[in-house]
Amino acid sequence: METVLGKYKIEIVNDSTYTPNSTDNINSYDIEYSESMGLFSRNMSYTQTAIKTYENSNLVKTAIICEPGGVTIDSETSFVIDDSVLYIIAKDMVYSLNIPDLSLNWSKAIDSLCCLAIHRLESDLLVHGELDIVRIGRDGQIKWRFGGRENWINPSGKPEVTIKTNHIELIDFDSYKYIIDFNGKEKKIRMKWWKIK
Repeated sequence: METVLGKYKIEIVNDSTYTPNSTDNINSYDIEYSESMGLFSRNMSYTQTAIKTYENSNLVKTAIICEPGGVTIDSETSFVIDDSVLYIIAKDMVYSLNIPDLSLNWSKAIDSLCCLAIHRLESDLLVHGELDIVRIGRDGQIKWRFGGRENWINPSGKPEVTIKTNHIELIDFDSYKYIIDFNGKEKKIRMKWWKIK
């Protein structure tokens, strides 16, 4: 996946060939980020999110984020770029990296299982976690957390998180719909989405 910020091109891909702490990787990176303190084994799954920045087609910096225990979905909702800062999810973490040098501002565990998407919400960020919907500031501080009666993965394909003009619509695993305001307070009684008129 590629995106452009002014004179910079940012490339974000899953490097499934990369093994943390290995000396025989096919690809190498300038920086390796991990909050797991190097607790990797060859038999575990982990994120392998590679980031490259380019200026006028010249490679500026490369980094890879490796977090054990899961794989982050590579999509347009796995990152937000704002004011020369890349906010990107990796397993249960959100990383804030400067563009173009990919230096770390902060990283923080936001969901206890897995972050599935990140969105802009006013001047903040909204993280769609497997267990919680979390509003965080651009500094990584948690402003509020909202949990449903089930997890936030809907097997019937309904969009779990939809940001509207003045509220957020959520659909959980059991297809219960929630409407919350931008302060994380529930505005409407939860019910099955097909029963809402």
